[in-house]
Amino acid sequence: MKFKSVCVLLFVVALLNSQSLGAQTAGTGALTGTIKDPSGAVIPNATVTATSLDTGAARTATTGADGTYKFNLLPPGNYKVRIEASGFKPVEVPSATVNVTETEVLDHNLEVGAQTQTVTVEGEVETIQTTSSALGTVASARTMTELPLNTRNYTNLLAMSTGVSANVSNATTIGKGATNMAVNGGTTGQNTYMMDGVTVNNATALGGVTEGTVPGTFAMPNPDAIAEFKIQTSSYDAGYGRNPGANVNVVTKSGTNNFHGSAFEFFRNTVLNANDWFLNRNGQAKPALNSNVYGGALGGPVKKDKLFFFVSYQENDQKNGFASYSQASTVLPPIPAGNRGTCGPAGFTSVAGCDAAGAAFVKGLAANMNAANAQCLAADPTNACGQPQSGSALIQDPNNCPGGGCDAAGLFNINPIAISIMQLKLPDGSYFVPSSGTSGFKQTNFVNPAAFKDHQGIGNVDYVINSKHTFSGRYIYETDPINANFPAVNALEPGNAVPGNTVSTQKTNQDVVAKLTSILSNNVVNEFHVGYQRNVTVNTEAVLFHNSQLGIQDFVSPFTPGAAVDNMSFINVSGSATTGILWFGVHPFFGSHANFNQFLVGDQVSWSHGKQTFRFGFESERVQGASFSGTGSVGQPTFNSFADFLMGRAGCNPVASPSPGSPGGCNGSGSSNIASVGGTTTANSGVQQNPRYLMFNSFVQDDIKLTPRFTLNLGLRWELDNWPTERNGGFSSFWGALAQAGPNPALTVASCAPGTAFCPGESLVGYVVPSNYTGTVIPAGVYQSNLPYATRLKAPMDDFAPRIGFAWQPTSSNRLVLRGGAGYFYDQLSGQYTANFGRTNPIFGPPAAGSPAASLQNPWAIPGGVVSAGPGYFGFVPRWIIPGTCASAPAAPSANACGGNSSNTGVTSYENLTVPLTYEWNLNTQYEFLPSWVLEVGYVGSHGIHQASPQAVQNPTADGSPSAYHYNVAQLAGGHCVSCGINNVTVNTVGNVFMRVPNLGIGPTQSRLQTISNYKFNSLQVTVRKRFSKGLQLQAAYSWNRGFEQVEQGVNTYPYIVQAYAPEYFVRPQRLVVNYVWELPLGKHTGAMGVLANGWSWSGVTVIQNGQPIDIVDSRGGRIFGVNQGVAAALGAAQLCPGKTAADILTTGSATQRVSNGLNGQDGWINSSVFCTVPNKIGAVNNVGGGLGFGDMGFGNVLGPGQSNWDMSLGKLIKIREAQNLQFRAEFYNTFNHPQFANLENSNVAQHAGMGTILRTSVNPRVLQFALKFLF
Repeated sequence: MKFKSVCVLLFVVALLNSQSLGAQTAGTGALTGTIKDPSGAVIPNATVTATSLDTGAARTATTGADGTYKFNLLPPGNYKVRIEASGFKPVEVPSATVNVTETEVLDHNLEVGAQTQTVTVEGEVETIQTTSSALGTVASARTMTELPLNTRNYTNLLAMSTGVSANVSNATTIGKGATNMAVNGGTTGQNTYMMDGVTVNNATALGGVTEGTVPGTFAMPNPDAIAEFKIQTSSYDAGYGRNPGANVNVVTKSGTNNFHGSAFEFFRNTVLNANDWFLNRNGQAKPALNSNVYGGALGGPVKKDKLFFFVSYQENDQKNGFASYSQASTVLPPIPAGNRGTCGPAGFTSVAGCDAAGAAFVKGLAANMNAANAQCLAADPTNACGQPQSGSALIQDPNNCPGGGCDAAGLFNINPIAISIMQLKLPDGSYFVPSSGTSGFKQTNFVNPAAFKDHQGIGNVDYVINSKHTFSGRYIYETDPINANFPAVNALEPGNAVPGNTVSTQKTNQDVVAKLTSILSNNVVNEFHVGYQRNVTVNTEAVLFHNSQLGIQDFVSPFTPGAAVDNMSFINVSGSATTGILWFGVHPFFGSHANFNQFLVGDQVSWSHGKQTFRFGFESERVQGASFSGTGSVGQPTFNSFADFLMGRAGCNPVASPSPGSPGGCNGSGSSNIASVGGTTTANSGVQQNPRYLMFNSFVQDDIKLTPRFTLNLGLRWELDNWPTERNGGFSSFWGALAQAGPNPALTVASCAPGTAFCPGESLVGYVVPSNYTGTVIPAGVYQSNLPYATRLKAPMDDFAPRIGFAWQPTSSNRLVLRGGAGYFYDQLSGQYTANFGRTNPIFGPPAAGSPAASLQNPWAIPGGVVSAGPGYFGFVPRWIIPGTCASAPAAPSANACGGNSSNTGVTSYENLTVPLTYEWNLNTQYEFLPSWVLEVGYVGSHGIHQASPQAVQNPTADGSPSAYHYNVAQLAGGHCVSCGINNVTVNTVGNVFMRVPNLGIGPTQSRLQTISNYKFNSLQVTVRKRFSKGLQLQAAYSWNRGFEQVEQGVNTYPYIVQAYAPEYFVRPQRLVVNYVWELPLGKHTGAMGVLANGWSWSGVTVIQNGQPIDIVDSRGGRIFGVNQGVAAALGAAQLCPGKTAADILTTGSATQRVSNGLNGQDGWINSSVFCTVPNKIGAVNNVGGGLGFGDMGFGNVLGPGQSNWDMSLGKLIKIREAQNLQFRAEFYNTFNHPQFANLENSNVAQHAGMGTILRTSVNPRVLQFALKFLF
């Protein structure tokens, strides 16, 4: 019998024969203790009753032979505990607190006496955790409402625990201001978020909480609706899984037997804030930052002791000039001032179609472009200027046309569509594409505040059906539109758009949780729960202009033949300070929507029996999605300069991109044709995908109290994380093993005339469609799998995750405990898998790198050779290759010695995926060194294998398995290769890169999702914690971290394997976080003095941490491996000069001084003199043609700027009457207005002038917020 079959059988047997299970879940806590007589002997058969102080609900337990009682699956809150035993005086503890996910310990020694003599004691649960090895932090309602909390988002408090790496929350960020965190070596996408015991991760968010146009966050209850939450950073309870990072467990408030609630207003205004450091330096005014957060909460009984309700509403109105949606940075062209006239109608071909003003404008534009080009060349003859310096296709100079005359059309070689775009006007009469207002190009920044408005409503109900059964229901609704004036990729990254096209991005999230808790007996409790989540993301942009009015071909959807989407194409001029940088048209990120429904059902049973507390359960999750996403390029002409745009031609080296139809390679603008359209969402306007996920898990957990002072935790979890499917079989892919089995493409220019539909020698071998593919055509060479996935195999069925932990009190004192644990943790791939597909898989898009057939007139043109996949799909792009052996690029476009290739993209996922696995372990001790003060010191380690990451398609060997050397780029031939003779290539040149790959016709650096990465993490973690007493609550958490990971791009190539291991980007080496709440001891006064002096409190959060690792790269390197120049993720390491080390890289001085130096043209953060040119040889062998390799310094050797931030709050509580209070607060974010700088804008040695420069702060300037709350 196979091993995994044996494991499954044993697991099922274990479930069927289970006799016990764990004490608490993600939404509950537990209470246990030992009852003894005055001599210390245990008392069996004592009766212990725990009664909720909020609802009156009571639970009863009986002590066993060892004197121990247990209350499992207990709702968090405060309980009155009564202990009774024959022959002893009853004891009543007025209040004992039970926290979520924790097992509290309340021991007591009874006195001999009559049953009528009740003793009331001020009992407290133990402040150390003696029943498990979990690390983490509980945040009570006091913590959440008293600490300064940016945008009232509880995720900002998650970073207060050890092992967490996160940026300081930036109070100027638009939106909900959620905090992404990486925990104990994992990524920000490996955390599990739960609300009232049910997972609420957004399936499309990859575990993060990022704002922006992509589907991201989930509904986040406001602090006044949260009873408490717990972040577990290292837990070995088998009841937790799904992701290997943190478990965040939020418990929302319930109604009680008394009415209680709050009303609040939080207020910010621009005049109260300080200005940004960079804006101050440049003499610029501070941007607008106004917000009003208001709402309230109310809870109470519908029927006392029986039915309870709780409701809350919060609204956040924000006007934000700091946000990326509020600004744009452009380099505007020298367009002539004044009237630009009119040319037309659409499709005009000569100046005869223009009025007099239009003709003068065209002539003036041509003259200005030539003048700007001349200025640029005079200043720096080697610089890339406003238009190409060679070739015949140039903007003609009206004052000096070559060959004695200008073109007969009288347009000076300017494309008529470009002229029409220049003449477009906005509703206010200004021109759509602004002018620099000078004779040259000019940097211009636009600012116009964006508006954010968040609406959140919560409704909870709790119903005590009877003494055995309790029902609870939770509902939260949240919608948060951002309306702005500039398109941006996300809330942190501004773009280069000109004003005009307003945008909107809106996320609407709903969560429903229903739970039935049943007490089957005094020691058996069952909890059944269901959950439903709906996440909707809609991104729209105002469509002011249409392709039809400009003469641009409409996009026609393959799903609805004949239906056009007449939105102006998005045009990107991605030049420089002397060639133009600007966007205009309808941005492809807008005009997208995604609707996802998530269904979850689960059950677990807890049984206490003798020394054991046993728990087992299961959970199943189903996700149904419908996604129309504009995250790819959309018929998007991209130009290297404004001059190239005016000519409507590609800004490329004339031999850089040969194709079967055009060996010269420059016929048309660089454009891609992925099927979606920017602008207002239009039904069926593009390719819609409908992903489906199904996940299942089950577990057993046994907590055994072997001795009164030693508890052993044993658990086993099983997870089935199925690969997602697409309803119509849309998840196609490319399998390298099939491609390498042949036949390989073997195309010559002579074998394929321009426009040929399918050329002899081209190949579709390697492309794969799933079994449920609904296309009507499967072309020759395309393989149909027998599974509905894009992978070869089903998801693993043997993903068992064993867990073990212990808690040992080595002395007779209850103040010291030694704890430890270890376990396996799997990571769901579903969201990453689906996001990686989008519409980039073969049947949904021709090459994203560009379509040689595209032009300004028809940016949607699909290149010749695309093979139809039937209605609803764009088709498959064949692989082709034109062999060549040149040593360097030929000088003339007609020369084709270097050949060419299709360089296909859209290769999305490795055929042999597996589920990522992380090993985690810790050893820690807790010591109560003073009453209510605990010191926790621990070591935490983790090792992730099979981690998901982008890896190169050219990685696998012939059998489809990963290469032993993990190539990420083209292999080396000759004496450097592992097995020489790669496709008969024996030398290494820049020109033959595309031949030195196992999958011919696929780009040398094309990446896809694979699961072959790994990381290692080790950490010393120290926490000092004081439970609230005598007016003070405090926690200080210090982490010393070391994490290393396999670098995914650029350097992962033999013989540079050693550089592939580098510090984890998310991990900050040292981090200290202190939070405190202090009721100021100003004495208790009466009368007027009491009004002034009583009720003051001071609270705050201080974060001091290192910066993040910096990758210093050199874009001149790696060309011998085919690395894409200028693509940061694919750049190789820089080269240190002889005698220099990593210690010489950073400059000295204060952070402010170093940043100022960089802005003044000197070395900023980095000492540029320590770097030399990357060598043009591998080892001792020179590369033919001077192609450069990689440098020798590796990645992440130095750190960027750190953060030292102090947020504080000063509060005053005014008592109105009994149980009614008014609270006034002043909250200061970045109290001391200390500039904290972002990472480097440029760490590229090749760009010497701007290297090491920092242009942004990472934390807000001082922001002051006032708050007024009424509490009752």
